[in-house]
Amino acid sequence: MSSKQSVTYSAVTFGEYPQAEVLTREKSRYFDGLDFGVWTTYLHNYDFIADDDLYERLVEANESEWDASEDIEIDGARYHRINPDDTSFIFDDSQDYTAIGQNYYNWKKDEDGETDPDEWHYFKYEPIKWRVLELSTTEDG
Repeated sequence: MSSKQSVTYSAVTFGEYPQAEVLTREKSRYFDGLDFGVWTTYLHNYDFIADDDLYERLVEANESEWDASEDIEIDGARYHRINPDDTSFIFDDSQDYTAIGQNYYNWKKDEDGETDPDEWHYFKYEPIKWRVLELSTTEDG
């Protein structure tokens, strides 16, 4: 949607969440020119980080470097990893999900249709930006 209006609002940054997926440059090319329907306008370059060296460091990190929540810190930045066991829904290539949109994470499957429990995807923790909808004050200030 295109508009000639300008919107001004206040925002605060509060908290962080693993948002941008870390990919190799080759894997990031998957997104080039794809049409995600109504979601296309929401997919931006900052939804993933194409960095071969960082990806390799995440893959090669020792198990002991990952904490119980599957988080790790590299060069002062936090990263999170997930595998198929961490997801509640795994896309089945034999089914057509166009009616419900592309609300799934497509894990690679072997010739038997099983996901690899050792396949990991890596995400960088980033600040969450919240739009201020209403200001209110209390008696305390």
